[in-house]
Amino acid sequence: MFNDNLKNSLDHALHGIPGIISVLMIDQDGKLLYKNGRFDISPHELGAGIAVNLSAIKIAGNLLKQEMNTVLAEFNKMKIYQIQIGDQYFLILLLKIKDIYFGEVRLKINKAADEIHNKILAK
Repeated sequence: MFNDNLKNSLDHALHGIPGIISVLMIDQDGKLLYKNGRFDISPHELGAGIAVNLSAIKIAGNLLKQEMNTVLAEFNKMKIYQIQIGDQYFLILLLKIKDIYFGEVRLKINKAADEIHNKILAK
């Protein structure tokens, strides 16, 4: 039931956000909970690799007495935007952004993450 509700809510919340190539949702251990879109590599491997990176960033944040909210990695042809949802989950979006203002896309993604948290994960 959790997965069906999560899939439906994510599909609905992310619909219409420009530039999305792929979406993953993982738990803090890197377990893949949701995937959608195009992947050139295994989504399971990508989720696990990102979880390792997120753990390191969270440790750095703890040392700085800061909580992690989002991580943005920019590459030549894409961006990876990672947002924490609740205490245990991360939404990862692979984005191809050319002529779009990223601030607008980030605002829509953050609203979608809040919607997911409030509808599914906060229960």
